Amino acid sequence: MIGLDCIFRYKWLFVLIICSLHYWVFAEGETGQCIWYGVCRNFEENDIEKSQYCSYNGTAKLLNEDGRQKLSQYCSHLDSGENNTFTCCDNDQIEVMNDNIERAEFVLSKCPACFHNFLQPICEMTCSPNQTNFLKVQKIETDDSEQGKPYVTNIDFSISYDYLNATFQSCSQVSYLVFIRVLDLMCGAKGSECTPERWFSHMGNATGNKYVPFQINYITETIDDYIPFNKSTVPCNESVDGKSEKCSCLDCNQSCS
Repeated sequence: MIGLDCIFRYKWLFVLIICSLHYWVFAEGETGQCIWYGVCRNFEENDIEKSQYCSYNGTAKLLNEDGRQKLSQYCSHLDSGENNTFTCCDNDQIEVMNDNIERAEFVLSKCPACFHNFLQPICEMTCSPNQTNFLKVQKIETDDSEQGKPYVTNIDFSISYDYLNATFQSCSQVSYLVFIRVLDLMCGAKGSECTPERWFSHMGNATGNKYVPFQINYITETIDDYIPFNKSTVPCNESVDGKSEKCSCLDCNQSCS
């Protein structure tokens, strides 16, 4: 017969297991913090339609099925399945993001690894459920309507130099019309002297790049307690998923050997 002291010990072991499982389930299902949610301002500038997003300090929200399908077009790694995908972006933001990505897809997708590396920061910046890990709002403005909705116009993006450099290297030889490097076109006024920092700086420059709707400061130094964005990248001579083609020899010297 089992003694009372033994039963008592097993009782507390059972309680400990239940508490541990409760913590694990909560941690797995916990949504992160956002810096924005929804579109608060649409405007046209230099014949380009732009959108700015509503300031929001809460947790990520459940994305409906229509939004999840749209998210999967370019950001499938953020899709956690039906009724289980939480994001800091709504359907309208995803549509804006996808429209903007299509401009770059035309010239970058011929090298799948380059396009993949290019996409990840855009997907995470727009929709990650944990934006506050690596994004810091620097400026919020308010529209002139009666509701006076605040929207974000300037952010810091904490990102590792390793990620900048690896993405740059995977795209550095991708060509447009054979003789023109894509980065010569995407790096601003000093395209022929493009570097990882200059490329990302131009992609976030709201005053010098007519396609950028708000200022994005890509910062490789440590920002307070923020965790620099540093996901895995794919070299241009490797397949992104083991199924897609690697970049051609024309767009990647490493593929020539």
